[in-house]
Amino acid sequence: GLSWTTVGLNVLGGSLDVDLTTLPGGGNGRFQIILADQGVPTRFEVALATPLSDKQPTAWISGPEIVSAGAPAALYAFGSDAEDGALSNFVWSVDGGDEVAASALFLHDLAPGEHVITLRATTRSGQTAVASQIVTVTP
Repeated sequence: GLSWTTVGLNVLGGSLDVDLTTLPGGGNGRFQIILADQGVPTRFEVALATPLSDKQPTAWISGPEIVSAGAPAALYAFGSDAEDGALSNFVWSVDGGDEVAASALFLHDLAPGEHVITLRATTRSGQTAVASQIVTVTP
């Protein structure tokens, strides 16, 4: 399906500069220009000469950095992408170990000490974003 982003409205002066780096990528884009100041709107479509490249997604972790051993605690995954919006494909690892696919990571089984928690979020096109957080488990 098509999606449109308004980049200008009520433009005066006859021109509008558009920074293409701020627009979502992922394919062939085009601009639709609607002139509506003379009664019946007139539409023009202009295709981009070069497809816009996908933007890099972002991922982040929400949750405590210090937890007590055995106490209930969780980290939550978040990710965003200009093309896909909110992401939902997340994989966690603790100290580089086995990977777990989930939107939350429960920390009740961690031994006391510092642990490197890594989150990887993946877009529909296969791009990934990585976020890490150190969690300290106190005895």
